[in-house]
Amino acid sequence: MDKLKSMAAFVAAAESDSFSAAAALLGVTPQLIAKQVGNLESELGLKLITRTTRRQSLTAVGREYYSRCKAILSDVDDADALALAANSTPRGKIRISAPYNYGSHRLIPFLTQYLTRYPETEIELELTDRFVNVVEEGYEVVFRLGKPQLADSAALVQRGLKPFRMLACASPAYLSRKGVPLHPEQLVDHDCLGYLFSDRMTDKLWRFTKDMQTFTIPIASRLKVNNTMAKVNAALSGFGITLCVEDVLTPYVRRGELVVLFENFEGPIYPVNLIYPADRRPSAKLRHFVDEVIQSLG
Repeated sequence: MDKLKSMAAFVAAAESDSFSAAAALLGVTPQLIAKQVGNLESELGLKLITRTTRRQSLTAVGREYYSRCKAILSDVDDADALALAANSTPRGKIRISAPYNYGSHRLIPFLTQYLTRYPETEIELELTDRFVNVVEEGYEVVFRLGKPQLADSAALVQRGLKPFRMLACASPAYLSRKGVPLHPEQLVDHDCLGYLFSDRMTDKLWRFTKDMQTFTIPIASRLKVNNTMAKVNAALSGFGITLCVEDVLTPYVRRGELVVLFENFEGPIYPVNLIYPADRRPSAKLRHFVDEVIQSLG
């Protein structure tokens, strides 16, 4: 066990670029990390990490030893997971990435219910529209909108989920003042609320489909925001027409605060994919979580 602990300390130091960061990660002191790495070097008779006052780096043999230690520790974790698999109750932390809108409005209700059902689980959810690297950034589960773009399909598993549907809505006050557009092409004469993405690009084209024909409408937005609820509030105030996620708009439509436009047309629909690392022996925690997602959101 001491050897495994020393290996874990070495791997943490190699990945964290400092003993202090590795210590914070493992919940121990930097002195203990230094001692454990030193014990490994003494036992091997080799230098694994070269340290200066400014930085540290792995030696050539240190890089090779790091990859072997990583594999050994992974096998130990797999063995522990297999031993725990007999226990049907999931436990442990799951690190997840999801787009802002999807995570905020469809995923959060599922996650809170999941955590309530399984009190021994913990979830870290990062909401970002950035295209994250599943493996390199250490995510166990990633949700993505749009057609999948897998850099390494052999290393990842992709599962399709229920798509994200968009609706065009406006308040009764706005429609009374500006008139009700009956066809998407009439949007060019209306105030539309734009969405500002993380790369500073905006949704300048709104697409609607009817009878296999697609209408692509260029919209002009005097107000562009990077938050869905801000767009909804602007629409509720009567400022303009919003194109937004159906999940978000439905409560306001039911209360009569917003009116759905172009009901004979299909608004934009975004495919949703669940992506996670391909593993010969996925942990019971991950297997259980994926099954629940497919059942509830698939």
